[in-house]
Amino acid sequence: YQQLLEGARLIRALWSEDGPVNFSGEYYQAHQVDFWPKPVQRPGPPIWFGGASERIQTAVAQLGDGWTPAAPQAAGLDRAFYSAALKKIRSVAAATGRSGPIVGGALFYAAVEPTEAEAQEAASVLRRRADWAALSIAELADRGIAIVGTPDQAVRTIEKYVEAGVEYFTLGFIPLDALDATRRSMDLFAEKVMPRFS
Repeated sequence: YQQLLEGARLIRALWSEDGPVNFSGEYYQAHQVDFWPKPVQRPGPPIWFGGASERIQTAVAQLGDGWTPAAPQAAGLDRAFYSAALKKIRSVAAATGRSGPIVGGALFYAAVEPTEAEAQEAASVLRRRADWAALSIAELADRGIAIVGTPDQAVRTIEKYVEAGVEYFTLGFIPLDALDATRRSMDLFAEKVMPRFS
């Protein structure tokens, strides 16, 4: 964890300092390092942290520009938890004098199909995972692991997460082992869901 924080500080120094960079840390050393070209974005590209632990939330408050817990990697993403955690991150950042926004994002699986039955069939591949095998598709969706349904249902689900503070959505369209079906789901999402949020 400390190595992660130190690495982020070194990266920021390389992006933002003019001339050679000197950095002396516990894990990283940089002596008269020239780093160029510098990023067009100043002071550098945004640094996002994933994960939902208290330590990661602290890292976001100290150094991050964005927070994106990966819902499918755990038990899901509870909206109340997300909203409270994001508010806390922003509050801690403000209390330490940090300026600039900290944006919220989240990662979900997605199965968007013309009918609810087709979406549930596509999402059924998630039940191959041992710790999700006993869960229904509705439970996977309710826990914030996947966005499943018709375009209108997907919009309603996304709206709930927007209310909780999610501004950026990273979606892993499923089923991954049927590329034509995945592409159709992505196209349907682009045509029927994305315009509702632009």
